[in-house]
Amino acid sequence: MKKQFLEDFQGRTAYLYSKIGRAGSGVLWWGVSTLLHPGITKFWAPSGLVIKGSTALVTLDNPGSFGLSPIISSVIIEGIDPKFIGQALLNRDARYAEMLFGSNNIKSFYTEEYVQLELFQLPVNVDEVCCESK
Repeated sequence: MKKQFLEDFQGRTAYLYSKIGRAGSGVLWWGVSTLLHPGITKFWAPSGLVIKGSTALVTLDNPGSFGLSPIISSVIIEGIDPKFIGQALLNRDARYAEMLFGSNNIKSFYTEEYVQLELFQLPVNVDEVCCESK
């Protein structure tokens, strides 16, 4: 059984990149959030919330009492470029690597608890994200 993470999703944002399909009275999406644990990849949109594009930047709310996935509460913008979402993934993974292995072992340093995207300063390959392991 997959471990569930207890986080407060209220007001956080996520990038949706692929519709999974109908789930109950709504739609389940694959997505990523730079502010959430990397294991949080599924997001639920209620039936009243229409997302027309195949990608979107959305705000989140906490799951209902029986829900497992964060609820999409509003759409900020649709049609997000996949390259932008890729940068978000690099940013999230670099931050997570720093949390796991310490800032002395990571070439990308973050001093804030949560990091805003700096698209033109992010590393573009894994060799720039983490040091060589010996």
